[in-house]
Amino acid sequence: RVRNRLRPGVRAVRRVRRGDVSLEQIAFGRAVSMSQFGEDLILAQLFADRDDGFYVDVGALHPGLLSNTHNLYRRGWHGINLEPVPEHRAVFEQFRRRDLNLGYAIGAEHGTARFMVDAGFSSFEEHFHTDTGGRPTRMIEVPVRTLAEVLDEHLAPAQQIDLLDVDCEGADAIVLRSNDWDRYRPRVVLAERLPRSADPEHDPFPILEAQGYRLHCQLHLTGVFLSPDWPDPPT
Repeated sequence: RVRNRLRPGVRAVRRVRRGDVSLEQIAFGRAVSMSQFGEDLILAQLFADRDDGFYVDVGALHPGLLSNTHNLYRRGWHGINLEPVPEHRAVFEQFRRRDLNLGYAIGAEHGTARFMVDAGFSSFEEHFHTDTGGRPTRMIEVPVRTLAEVLDEHLAPAQQIDLLDVDCEGADAIVLRSNDWDRYRPRVVLAERLPRSADPEHDPFPILEAQGYRLHCQLHLTGVFLSPDWPDPPT
């Protein structure tokens, strides 16, 4: 009987360790969305009929917490996660074994760059936008590739990208510009428009609109864009 009483708590601890939920979500009974702004709930609606889709997650951070792809993975999806911070990528290697987890930052050209690491808000030094509030940060050197370069090397022939999820703390526009839109056209794209995006150089939305993508909805900072061949909603 004691074992039976302890079993729910043991299961909860295992879920936290796997990254399925946070302690706060268990405490408040809200283990529904793992995204920051509920993006995964929109994705669940858009891809309600897809249990075997493919995503590319740029700036993936964590396989569970604040993840737009966590629930898709649990449904059977797989894809490519790009996360340059070594300790963050190690968690993906542990919990996203169907995925390809790469340690690249995505930038305008092949090379290396200085990367500021601060919990969940890591980014290129010159694009770092968050007030750290006195939290400790550190600088690391990371390999940089263009998105097109990564897809050329690692995307299987004829593999359709269902979702491109970009969350790079101010560098989303750079990531999108580095794609080859003639060859790689995801069905759905997520990108963040930050306050600094008033500068057209840093605004990812016009880049997607120029490629024919249409804004489906905006969830706080995140825009959810649909490809031009996505069927129009019924009237």
